[in-house]
This record gives sequence, structure tokens and C-alpha cells, in this order.
Amino acid sequence: MLGDGGVGKTTFIRRAMGLGESDGATTKLEVYRLNVDGTDVVVYDFPGQKELFESISKLNFDVDVIIMFADASDMATFSNLTYWYSKMIDMGISHKPKFLVVNKMDIELVDPDIVISTLPTIMDPIAVFRTSLINMDQREVANLLGEIVRMANKYSNLVAKPY
Repeated sequence: MLGDGGVGKTTFIRRAMGLGESDGATTKLEVYRLNVDGTDVVVYDFPGQKELFESISKLNFDVDVIIMFADASDMATFSNLTYWYSKMIDMGISHKPKFLVVNKMDIELVDPDIVISTLPTIMDPIAVFRTSLINMDQREVANLLGEIVRMANKYSNLVAKPY
């Protein structure tokens, strides 16, 4: 999961797993393991602060899917998707299937459709999910993650790997 700090990456995965809220900003790589509809999934929750991400991004990651996050109330989080995409290139994972979760739709100040249409074509996500995590329970978030996993399996013929 990639995106600026505060866009909802950690809330997304922790809510999908039924875990409590986090204690603040993610300051180091967090790894979550879960099974989604029979597929073993390892989620890398990268910190959204660029200076913290830089040292982690030099590590080698076995990544099958990229979930990018943006905040509907903050245009900068959309603009910064180009930074996160450049990091995908650096990490050698830019060719992987990409999904975009636009969070905080309850306080939407930016029209996601207009902003998404301005992203470079090569960054085109397979699907865009508009959410308001604050208004979603565990089942709803887990269903959203399940939809991403099902679509990723369909588009990339993922094979479940033991973790």
C-alpha cells in the first residue's frame, strides 16, 4: 500500500483485519498477514512520510499488486501519486496491477474523477474505490479488500504462495 501519510492505509488494513485503531502515523514498514477468500495475502503498509519511505524502498519486496491511496479532501495526495509511482519504478514494481482507493469521500473537496483523469496513462489503476473508512465497519472494509484480491487474481493470475 502506497500513498501519503494520513490517507487511510493503516486504517484500511487494520479495520479489514478487525484490529483496533493505530496509535498514530506509521513510522516504519508494517507487515500484515491474512487470508482473503482463500488467498494468503501479505500486506506491506509503507509509511507515507517520504523521508521514512526512502530507506525502506531500497529493500527487495515480492509484490503482486499495488494499492495506492489518496484523500478526497486533499489535492496534494493526488498530486503526490506521481512521486509514489516514481518509487514503484525505482523498486521495479511499476508494471504490477494497480488499484486506487480514494478515502474520505464524506468530506470530499476534490472531484476524484477529474483528478484521476489527469494521472499519467501508465499509472491507470484497474479500479478506483471511493470510500469513507470512518463510516465503514470491518465487514465492509474486508469486502473491499476481498474485491481487490479477486480482481487482482483475475488480472494477473496470482498464485497463492505460503508466507
